[in-house]
Amino acid sequence: MKRFIILFLAMFVFNTCSSNAATQYTEAKVTAIGQKVLTENQLPREVKFNVVQEDTVNAYADTNNNIVIYTGLLNLVEKDEELAGIMSHEIGHIMKSHCYKQTFFQLALSIIISKITNQYAAVGAEVASGFASTKVSREHEYDADYTSADLLHKAGYNTLGLISALNKISDKYIDILSDHPSGDKRLMALYDYINYNYPDDIKKGYNTNSYKSFLETAKTTIDKRNNDSKTYEKYLNTQKKLKEKRDKAAQKMMKTNDPWAAGYSTLMLMVGSEE
Repeated sequence: MKRFIILFLAMFVFNTCSSNAATQYTEAKVTAIGQKVLTENQLPREVKFNVVQEDTVNAYADTNNNIVIYTGLLNLVEKDEELAGIMSHEIGHIMKSHCYKQTFFQLALSIIISKITNQYAAVGAEVASGFASTKVSREHEYDADYTSADLLHKAGYNTLGLISALNKISDKYIDILSDHPSGDKRLMALYDYINYNYPDDIKKGYNTNSYKSFLETAKTTIDKRNNDSKTYEKYLNTQKKLKEKRDKAAQKMMKTNDPWAAGYSTLMLMVGSEE
Protein backbone atom coordinates (compact mmCIF):
# COMPACT_ATOMS: atom_id res chain seq x y z
CA MET A 1 0.00 0.00 0.00
CA LYS A 2 2.84 2.38 0.88
CA ARG A 3 4.50 1.65 -2.44
CA PHE A 4 1.25 2.45 -4.23
CA ILE A 5 0.89 5.78 -2.42
CA ILE A 6 4.53 6.72 -3.12
CA LEU A 7 4.13 5.80 -6.78
CA PHE A 8 0.88 7.81 -6.99
CA LEU A 9 2.54 10.88 -5.42
CA ALA A 10 5.55 10.57 -7.74
CA MET A 11 3.28 10.41 -10.77
CA PHE A 12 1.33 13.43 -9.49
CA VAL A 13 4.48 15.48 -9.01
CA PHE A 14 5.84 14.44 -12.43
CA ASN A 15 2.61 15.32 -14.19
CA THR A 16 2.38 18.64 -12.36
CA CYS A 17 5.96 19.54 -13.34
CA SER A 18 5.33 18.51 -16.92
CA SER A 19 2.17 20.59 -17.02
CA ASN A 20 4.00 23.64 -15.66
CA ALA A 21 6.77 23.25 -18.23
CA ALA A 22 4.20 23.02 -21.00
CA THR A 23 2.55 26.27 -19.92
CA GLN A 24 5.71 28.42 -20.01
CA TYR A 25 4.16 30.35 -22.88
CA THR A 26 0.53 31.04 -22.04
CA GLU A 27 -1.92 32.61 -24.44
CA ALA A 28 -1.40 35.93 -22.65
CA LYS A 29 2.36 35.78 -23.17
CA VAL A 30 1.96 34.67 -26.78
CA THR A 31 -0.36 37.63 -27.35
CA ALA A 32 2.05 40.04 -25.64
CA ILE A 33 4.96 38.96 -27.85
CA GLY A 34 2.80 39.01 -30.99
CA GLN A 35 1.48 42.47 -30.16
CA LYS A 36 5.02 43.74 -29.54
CA VAL A 37 6.01 42.69 -33.06
CA LEU A 38 2.95 44.45 -34.47
CA THR A 39 3.46 47.63 -32.43
CA GLU A 40 7.18 48.00 -33.09
CA ASN A 41 6.56 47.57 -36.81
CA GLN A 42 3.62 50.00 -36.81
CA LEU A 43 1.22 47.37 -38.11
CA PRO A 44 -2.51 47.00 -37.44
CA ARG A 45 -3.08 45.42 -34.04
CA GLU A 46 -6.37 43.74 -34.90
CA VAL A 47 -4.87 40.26 -34.73
CA LYS A 48 -6.08 37.59 -32.33
CA PHE A 49 -3.52 35.09 -31.07
CA ASN A 50 -4.99 31.73 -30.08
CA VAL A 51 -3.29 28.85 -28.28
CA VAL A 52 -4.74 25.39 -28.93
CA GLN A 53 -4.08 22.69 -26.33
CA GLU A 54 -2.92 19.95 -28.68
CA ASP A 55 0.39 18.14 -29.23
CA THR A 56 0.45 19.13 -32.90
CA VAL A 57 3.68 20.94 -33.83
CA ASN A 58 2.18 23.70 -35.93
CA ALA A 59 1.07 27.32 -36.21
CA TYR A 60 -0.91 29.09 -38.90
CA ALA A 61 -2.67 32.32 -39.87
CA ASP A 62 -6.14 32.38 -41.42
CA THR A 63 -8.01 34.79 -43.67
CA ASN A 64 -9.60 36.50 -40.65
CA ASN A 65 -6.18 37.56 -39.31
CA ASN A 66 -6.25 34.99 -36.53
CA ILE A 67 -2.94 33.38 -35.63
CA VAL A 68 -3.17 29.92 -34.09
CA ILE A 69 -0.31 28.15 -32.36
CA TYR A 70 -0.47 24.68 -30.84
CA THR A 71 1.03 23.76 -27.47
CA GLY A 72 2.96 21.00 -29.23
CA LEU A 73 5.00 23.76 -30.87
CA LEU A 74 5.11 25.97 -27.77
CA ASN A 75 6.66 23.09 -25.83
CA LEU A 76 9.69 23.31 -28.14
CA VAL A 77 10.20 27.04 -27.59
CA GLU A 78 13.03 28.05 -25.24
CA LYS A 79 13.34 31.80 -25.75
CA ASP A 80 11.15 34.76 -26.59
CA GLU A 81 13.01 35.33 -29.88
CA GLU A 82 12.00 31.86 -31.07
CA LEU A 83 8.34 32.49 -30.31
CA ALA A 84 8.56 35.99 -31.79
CA GLY A 85 10.04 34.42 -34.93
CA ILE A 86 7.12 32.00 -35.26
CA MET A 87 4.59 34.80 -34.67
CA SER A 88 6.40 37.08 -37.14
CA HIS A 89 6.35 34.34 -39.77
CA GLU A 90 2.56 34.11 -39.49
CA ILE A 91 2.26 37.90 -39.48
CA GLY A 92 4.30 37.82 -42.68
CA HIS A 93 1.62 35.62 -44.26
CA ILE A 94 -1.03 38.17 -43.27
CA MET A 95 1.00 41.12 -44.60
CA LYS A 96 1.37 39.52 -48.03
CA SER A 97 -2.20 38.11 -48.14
CA HIS A 98 -0.83 34.60 -48.65
CA CYS A 99 -3.93 32.96 -47.16
CA TYR A 100 -6.25 34.75 -49.59
CA LYS A 101 -3.97 34.05 -52.55
CA GLN A 102 -3.64 30.35 -51.74
CA THR A 103 -7.39 29.96 -51.26
CA PHE A 104 -8.11 31.71 -54.56
CA PHE A 105 -5.43 29.71 -56.38
CA GLN A 106 -6.81 26.37 -55.16
CA LEU A 107 -10.38 27.41 -56.00
CA ALA A 108 -9.35 28.39 -59.53
CA LEU A 109 -7.58 25.05 -60.03
CA SER A 110 -10.63 23.16 -58.76
CA ILE A 111 -12.89 24.94 -61.25
CA ILE A 112 -10.53 24.16 -64.13
CA ILE A 113 -10.27 20.47 -63.18
CA SER A 114 -14.05 20.17 -62.78
CA LYS A 115 -14.48 21.21 -66.45
CA ILE A 116 -12.18 18.47 -67.79
CA THR A 117 -14.34 15.62 -69.07
CA ASN A 118 -11.62 13.08 -69.97
CA GLN A 119 -10.96 10.88 -66.92
CA TYR A 120 -7.23 10.40 -67.52
CA ALA A 121 -6.70 14.06 -68.34
CA ALA A 122 -8.55 15.00 -65.18
CA VAL A 123 -6.32 12.76 -63.05
CA GLY A 124 -3.21 14.21 -64.67
CA ALA A 125 -4.48 17.74 -64.17
CA GLU A 126 -5.22 17.03 -60.51
CA VAL A 127 -1.70 15.70 -59.92
CA ALA A 128 -0.20 18.68 -61.75
CA SER A 129 -2.36 21.10 -59.76
CA GLY A 130 -1.14 19.48 -56.55
CA PHE A 131 2.48 20.13 -57.46
CA ALA A 132 1.65 23.67 -58.63
CA SER A 133 -0.13 24.39 -55.35
CA THR A 134 2.82 22.98 -53.42
CA LYS A 135 5.22 25.23 -55.33
CA VAL A 136 3.15 28.32 -54.57
CA SER A 137 2.88 27.35 -50.89
CA ARG A 138 6.64 26.90 -50.61
CA GLU A 139 7.27 30.29 -52.18
CA HIS A 140 4.96 31.80 -49.59
CA GLU A 141 6.84 30.03 -46.78
CA TYR A 142 10.20 31.39 -47.96
CA ASP A 143 8.66 34.86 -48.33
CA ALA A 144 7.17 34.73 -44.81
CA ASP A 145 10.55 33.60 -43.41
CA TYR A 146 12.30 36.62 -44.90
CA THR A 147 9.57 38.98 -43.71
CA SER A 148 9.78 37.42 -40.26
CA ALA A 149 13.49 38.25 -40.07
CA ASP A 150 12.72 41.87 -41.02
CA LEU A 151 9.94 42.13 -38.44
CA LEU A 152 12.12 40.59 -35.73
CA HIS A 153 14.97 42.98 -36.41
CA LYS A 154 12.77 46.06 -36.25
CA ALA A 155 11.13 44.77 -33.05
CA GLY A 156 14.55 44.44 -31.41
CA TYR A 157 14.81 40.65 -31.44
CA ASN A 158 17.76 38.57 -32.62
CA THR A 159 16.69 37.28 -36.04
CA LEU A 160 18.51 33.98 -35.45
CA GLY A 161 15.71 33.00 -33.06
CA LEU A 162 13.65 31.97 -36.08
CA ILE A 163 16.39 29.66 -37.36
CA SER A 164 16.62 28.12 -33.90
CA ALA A 165 12.87 27.54 -33.80
CA LEU A 166 12.57 26.21 -37.36
CA ASN A 167 15.49 23.82 -36.90
CA LYS A 168 13.51 22.04 -34.16
CA ILE A 169 10.67 21.24 -36.56
CA SER A 170 12.61 20.93 -39.83
CA ASP A 171 12.38 17.13 -39.82
CA LYS A 172 8.58 17.29 -39.93
CA TYR A 173 8.45 17.92 -43.69
CA ILE A 174 9.33 15.79 -46.74
CA ASP A 175 10.56 18.12 -49.47
CA ILE A 176 8.89 16.71 -52.58
CA LEU A 177 5.46 16.24 -50.99
CA SER A 178 5.14 18.99 -48.40
CA ASP A 179 3.78 22.46 -48.97
CA HIS A 180 6.62 23.61 -46.68
CA PRO A 181 10.23 23.63 -47.97
CA SER A 182 12.54 20.95 -46.59
CA GLY A 183 14.50 21.92 -43.50
CA ASP A 184 18.03 22.18 -44.92
CA LYS A 185 17.05 24.33 -47.91
CA ARG A 186 14.77 26.55 -45.90
CA LEU A 187 17.20 27.17 -43.04
CA MET A 188 20.11 27.86 -45.38
CA ALA A 189 18.02 30.31 -47.41
CA LEU A 190 17.01 32.13 -44.23
CA TYR A 191 20.57 32.15 -42.90
CA ASP A 192 21.81 33.67 -46.17
CA TYR A 193 19.10 36.34 -46.03
CA ILE A 194 20.03 37.27 -42.45
CA ASN A 195 23.75 37.17 -43.21
CA TYR A 196 23.26 39.60 -46.10
CA ASN A 197 20.83 42.01 -44.42
CA TYR A 198 21.59 41.67 -40.70
CA PRO A 199 25.24 40.59 -40.42
CA ASP A 200 25.53 41.85 -36.84
CA ASP A 201 23.14 39.11 -35.70
CA ILE A 202 25.34 36.49 -37.35
CA LYS A 203 28.34 37.90 -35.47
CA LYS A 204 26.46 37.82 -32.17
CA GLY A 205 25.33 34.23 -32.70
CA TYR A 206 22.54 32.61 -30.75
CA ASN A 207 22.98 30.48 -27.66
CA THR A 208 20.67 27.51 -28.16
CA ASN A 209 21.55 23.92 -28.96
CA SER A 210 19.20 24.08 -31.92
CA TYR A 211 21.03 26.98 -33.55
CA LYS A 212 24.42 25.42 -32.79
CA SER A 213 23.20 22.19 -34.38
CA PHE A 214 22.19 24.10 -37.50
CA LEU A 215 25.63 25.73 -37.72
CA GLU A 216 27.35 22.36 -37.48
CA THR A 217 25.19 21.01 -40.32
CA ALA A 218 25.65 24.13 -42.46
CA LYS A 219 29.38 24.61 -41.75
CA THR A 220 30.57 22.93 -44.97
CA THR A 221 28.24 25.04 -47.12
CA ILE A 222 29.13 28.27 -45.33
CA ASP A 223 32.89 27.63 -45.44
CA LYS A 224 32.76 26.75 -49.15
CA ARG A 225 30.86 29.92 -49.94
CA ASN A 226 33.17 32.15 -47.92
CA ASN A 227 36.36 30.61 -49.29
CA ASP A 228 35.37 30.28 -52.95
CA SER A 229 35.06 33.57 -54.86
CA LYS A 230 32.66 32.20 -57.49
CA THR A 231 30.36 30.67 -54.88
CA TYR A 232 30.43 33.86 -52.84
CA GLU A 233 29.66 35.98 -55.91
CA LYS A 234 26.70 33.70 -56.69
CA TYR A 235 25.46 34.16 -53.14
CA LEU A 236 25.70 37.96 -53.44
CA ASN A 237 23.88 37.98 -56.78
CA THR A 238 21.12 35.79 -55.36
CA GLN A 239 20.62 38.15 -52.43
CA LYS A 240 20.67 41.25 -54.65
CA LYS A 241 18.02 39.76 -56.92
CA LEU A 242 15.94 38.76 -53.91
CA LYS A 243 16.11 42.29 -52.51
CA GLU A 244 15.15 43.77 -55.88
CA LYS A 245 12.18 41.39 -56.09
CA ARG A 246 10.98 42.27 -52.58
CA ASP A 247 11.50 46.00 -53.16
CA LYS A 248 9.47 45.78 -56.36
CA ALA A 249 6.65 44.04 -54.51
CA ALA A 250 6.80 46.72 -51.80
CA GLN A 251 6.52 49.52 -54.35
CA LYS A 252 3.49 47.84 -55.90
CA MET A 253 1.84 47.36 -52.51
CA MET A 254 2.51 50.98 -51.57
CA LYS A 255 -0.10 52.07 -54.13
CA THR A 256 -2.92 50.34 -52.23
CA ASN A 257 -4.87 51.60 -49.22
CA ASP A 258 -4.33 48.37 -47.29
CA PRO A 259 -2.58 49.16 -43.95
CA TRP A 260 -0.84 45.77 -44.05
CA ALA A 261 0.55 46.52 -47.49
CA ALA A 262 1.66 49.96 -46.30
CA GLY A 263 3.38 48.34 -43.33
CA TYR A 264 5.22 45.93 -45.61
CA SER A 265 6.34 48.75 -47.89
CA THR A 266 7.70 50.74 -44.94
CA LEU A 267 9.44 47.65 -43.60
CA MET A 268 11.18 47.00 -46.92
CA LEU A 269 12.56 50.55 -46.93
CA MET A 270 14.37 49.71 -43.70
CA VAL A 271 15.98 46.46 -44.90
CA GLY A 272 19.70 46.95 -45.40
CA SER A 273 19.51 50.68 -44.60
CA GLU A 274 21.69 50.29 -41.52
CA GLU A 275 24.69 48.92 -43.39
